[in-house]
Amino acid sequence: MSSSVARTFWPWSARAAMLATPLILIALLVLLWGVHATSTWPEGGSIGWAVLGVALLSLIPVLLFFLDGMAGRHGVLEWRGLKLSFASAPGPAAGAMVPANVTAPGTPVIDSSMQSVLRTSQAAARSRLLVVDLADGQAWWESRLLMLCSVAATRNEHAAVVLVADLGGRPSSFVGWAAPAALRDRLLLMRPELRAAYQSAAADSVRVMTGTPPGVPFPVPQESVPPMPPAEVDLARHIGRVEAQHTQPLSAGAVRDLFAPDLVTRCIDRSAPFEQWIRDALTAEEEFVAITDAGRYAGLMTWRQVANSVLLGLIPQMPGPGQVG
Repeated sequence: MSSSVARTFWPWSARAAMLATPLILIALLVLLWGVHATSTWPEGGSIGWAVLGVALLSLIPVLLFFLDGMAGRHGVLEWRGLKLSFASAPGPAAGAMVPANVTAPGTPVIDSSMQSVLRTSQAAARSRLLVVDLADGQAWWESRLLMLCSVAATRNEHAAVVLVADLGGRPSSFVGWAAPAALRDRLLLMRPELRAAYQSAAADSVRVMTGTPPGVPFPVPQESVPPMPPAEVDLARHIGRVEAQHTQPLSAGAVRDLFAPDLVTRCIDRSAPFEQWIRDALTAEEEFVAITDAGRYAGLMTWRQVANSVLLGLIPQMPGPGQVG
């Protein structure tokens, strides 16, 4: 699945375009001054036109970025009979919404098959965007989130896990998002029982790969995250054993406390002033930005898409839930 808008004209970010413009302007002005100092061109009457030409040339990065935005939006540019159309240009790929949880809230552990959880996690991992609905705090367990994130981190390194919950009587409120590998590693660091299950699964996977007989002692990796992830079936088996003895529900508050170093809570609400969109688009550091509607999660956009929306004045036309470039 495509992960970003095709960069046909300007291969870098909006910030790069904004920074390149004054640098090009200064360089061209210095060059013009040098030419003028060593020759008679441009003559006095044409210096103003030369400076204007230099200023226009310095705007090329912004123009190219603007054209990229037009292509991404399938836009049409028309002026005095001249028409530039991107109606057939490929647009950004949409990330499919995945099931909100991998087990029904309140389902007894004994009635829940980890193989079913594994299959659901594998199906979800095909998408770049995974939405986990914590609901009232009883819909997900830490062990199930570890299973989902482990599979997603292995199969799609550019995926994002979005966490939403019922907050203040408002369902699907945005809590934060993070890379699945970051959530997996944090769970392994903070939960010894999950780390032990992960390490044992990794040892079983290596045992199978090396052909070590079951009765022969085999050292269990001691580091918090083994260098090679365990086979998914082995991980599901060991996590199932942990669940048979202990389950830890995930509420919005628990998520914020547990994943604070990794969770990106920054978001832009659809009703935010235009100036905020511009400021946030030019100061972005994360890969995505969450779009909310009165606090409720509406979708993820890449910062490139946000910048395109700013440049094209299309901010009111936000993506639908689950859309990601």
